[in-house]
Amino acid sequence: MRDFKNGGDMQVGGDLIIADHSETVGKLLRNCTNEELLEEYPYRIENLRQERNRKLKVVEKIICFAVFLFIASSVWAYLNGKSDLVSAILGIGSMVVTCASVNGFTKPNEFEVREKHALDEIKMILKSRRVKLP
Repeated sequence: MRDFKNGGDMQVGGDLIIADHSETVGKLLRNCTNEELLEEYPYRIENLRQERNRKLKVVEKIICFAVFLFIASSVWAYLNGKSDLVSAILGIGSMVVTCASVNGFTKPNEFEVREKHALDEIKMILKSRRVKLP
């Protein structure tokens, strides 16, 4: 209201309604009914499953490419008569790829964290309302 400069020419003889035409996207979970929460829960679980599958496909592609590079470099080293280098390349490379892929797949990304928090919130709301999940 500080932004209004009233020089005496503006007279409000009732309620002042200011419409900013903003829209709320979605609905807060705590404002949902039990039925809506019970419908939302499997949807969020499916979101998590799809994200896991997406991450798995990316990790599979990276591992396949890395394995191809390790095999190609070890064959090249073998053809050049450096058998010790072959063992080193395969050993170190397999450890690096294994560690990187396990870390990349098991570490939840921002989307997964948000969905897990939403699932936890749904569980807590339903528990406080004494509704059991199927």
